[in-house]
Amino acid sequence: MEESRDIQAGCGLRVEKTRPEQLEKVLAVYERARGFMAEHGNPNQWGTSDPPEWQVRQDIEEGNSYVCMAGGEIAAVFYYREGEDPTYRVIEDGQWLSGAPYGVVHRIASSGIAKGAGSFCVRWAFSRCGNLRIDTHRDNTVMQGMLKKNGFAYCGIIHLEDGSERLAFQKAYGTGLVLEGGGMRGIYTAGVLDVFLEHGIAFDGVLGVSAGAIHGCSYVSGQRGRSIRYYKKYCQDKRFMSFSNLLRHGELVNTQFCYHEIPEKLDLYDYEAFAASPTRFYAGCSNLRTGRPEFIRITDMKAQIDAVRASASLPFVSHIVRYQGMELLDGGCTDSIPIRGMIGMGYRKNVVVLTRDASYVKPPEHVGPGHILYCRYPRFTAAMNRRHKTYNETIRLIRRLEKEGSVFVICPSQVMTISRTCSDPQEVTRAYELGRADAEARIEELRRFLEEP
Repeated sequence: MEESRDIQAGCGLRVEKTRPEQLEKVLAVYERARGFMAEHGNPNQWGTSDPPEWQVRQDIEEGNSYVCMAGGEIAAVFYYREGEDPTYRVIEDGQWLSGAPYGVVHRIASSGIAKGAGSFCVRWAFSRCGNLRIDTHRDNTVMQGMLKKNGFAYCGIIHLEDGSERLAFQKAYGTGLVLEGGGMRGIYTAGVLDVFLEHGIAFDGVLGVSAGAIHGCSYVSGQRGRSIRYYKKYCQDKRFMSFSNLLRHGELVNTQFCYHEIPEKLDLYDYEAFAASPTRFYAGCSNLRTGRPEFIRITDMKAQIDAVRASASLPFVSHIVRYQGMELLDGGCTDSIPIRGMIGMGYRKNVVVLTRDASYVKPPEHVGPGHILYCRYPRFTAAMNRRHKTYNETIRLIRRLEKEGSVFVICPSQVMTISRTCSDPQEVTRAYELGRADAEARIEELRRFLEEP
């Protein structure tokens, strides 16, 4: 077991269920962990034989044993299951943060070959359930430190079946990142996110809308610099965004080029790193039938690319995207800055990245042909008509939450003049660099915000 300051250590790590043929290697990891515990003042938690071989075999047979792999080697092993744990029914000298359904992690151990493997495992587990309980021995200060650095709170004392006590921890609420859209203005966000990656700033969940989803997914896959690289390279390419696309294909953006050729051939997207990331990722879309936002959890970027495409499909210049029985368009039409959605999903502390400066007030928009083009979707057109009111109300809510200390806002420090459809590489670079500068200026303040209980 080990602690790590590098919460992005997930790059190159992956979690999978333990296979029976891995038993001997798993037992070797546990043997190494017992020695590590003894050397660090914790000789009694597992003694000289825990967990016993029969227990590990049973974990594997029941499908609850997992290994964290670094290449072809085991970096860590742990038990994970969702559902009630009898040892957690009674807690003394405290209380659980939440009584909602939860997942549990037991028997976590590191082989020592990959820094941050323990952190990666608990973040992976939390990303699956959003409410995670775990316990450890009073003498296991290494484990306690790792849990606290990953956002777990001490809750009290529980007792195992043999009566021995354990310190109980829980993480019931995550840190969230909300990313506003704005077309090419969104490259500002890409600058902010690249600085986050450079400083190891990570979140339990990311919810991106439109361009926020486009850049947010590269952040989750850990691909620093990818957005600015391909935006500068292709922003003048007619296949990227142009009115010739609109005339020829009925869409401003060439779907095949932007969502398949670029990520699959020209500037490779790291689908495996995304899938392995412990960070939950959501794309904010607008449901035309209901006129309400949809926050779609993305676990497979290639298979679910249409949900991301829907999030960035502007009305009037994009085809309606049909996804899992829904008819969807740009998430900004119904909820441009979905802080309410993030809070509603259980994220207690949130960072919001805006693409408008602090003085911006959204004016009423002329929907124009919207009532005709989307006459079959009256709730959607009603949402577009009140979009400016929704946006301004959300900004007021965000500012209030910011004063209360539950939201941290990063927004352009100056008015950005870049248009939604800009094709000037220099303008794109300036917006990106502004995002970088604004994030760098507040990075230490952000760290303090995220570290505060």
